Amino acid sequence: MLHRKQIVILILVGLFGCRTEAPPQSNSAPVDDRSRVTALGRFEPGLGVINLGSPPGERIRQVMVEEGEMVSQGQIVAILESFDERRTEVEVRRALAEEARHRLARARDVGPLAIAAREATVHRIAADLELATSDLRRTRELVASEVAPERDREFREAAVAQAKASLDEARSLFERETRERQLAIVEASAAITTAEAELARAQATLAQSEIRSPADGTILDLLVLEGESTDGSAILRLGEIREMYAIAEVYETDARFVRPGQRATITSPALAEALTGKVARISDLVHKNDVLGIDPAADTDSRVIEARILLDNPKAAASFVHLQVDVEISVGEGHSAEGDPPAEEAPQSEPSSDPAA
Repeated sequence: MLHRKQIVILILVGLFGCRTEAPPQSNSAPVDDRSRVTALGRFEPGLGVINLGSPPGERIRQVMVEEGEMVSQGQIVAILESFDERRTEVEVRRALAEEARHRLARARDVGPLAIAAREATVHRIAADLELATSDLRRTRELVASEVAPERDREFREAAVAQAKASLDEARSLFERETRERQLAIVEASAAITTAEAELARAQATLAQSEIRSPADGTILDLLVLEGESTDGSAILRLGEIREMYAIAEVYETDARFVRPGQRATITSPALAEALTGKVARISDLVHKNDVLGIDPAADTDSRVIEARILLDNPKAAASFVHLQVDVEISVGEGHSAEGDPPAEEAPQSEPSSDPAA
């Protein structure tokens, strides 16, 4: 009987007296302790490589620059064969515009004088009519008093009728002159507008015969020679090599570790020494990688973002535009991403107050 009681006590102690607490669970997120991100990249000038083209169906008359030459924005780098013909067209259109302006000036100067002359004629004939009418009135009084013969009245009446006809004609000529002079000014103004539009079109066409640099930079490559025909493709490549960047293609899974301001090291067998730089900008666009490594087992269809790294020594990379390089970005230790909150400490479990523990 005693043996049975001992067994029951042992069972109770096992169920209630020997409780163990579960280990505390941490609320902190897993932390990636990487300190660097590696990627393939390429060298590019500050504004990238600009392919400067020309209209198709032209011919290169003169190349004004050489490879390696620095040019400024708006500088002429090449002249096309059509330049002389288009320049002549500009001069013709400029002369026509000047002639139209002279016609307008004459219309504005001569018009008021011609109108004033017609108006003076109207006033003179109106005065003659008034005088003829007065003579007719006196002659009628004399004829009524039998002092003057009837033929004098008839003569005066004919003079009045002729003066009225002349006045009507003068007024008609005055109105027509006014309309014509006003119309001449309108037509001359329209001719100026047309001539200036034609001049602007000719100047724009002439500008297409002069290939100008769109930005400050250095001529990286000349693709045509004088006398060659153009097909609309690039005739030279231009870049601003005073500021060079390494464009690192960071895998999308590593993008969260990279931030502006982080330091980077750039290496390549073509470089005499490793170059350094700072992350200046991170692209918002995820796309397929462009730079392919030499490892045949490497992923050739990766999704990447571009990190633009401003080089501390641009001269060392200026002669290696588009060179493939290896990039190592120092992202720091224990930083999973920018702005991640620090991990919260797990609450400590309080000791059990159960005396049976």
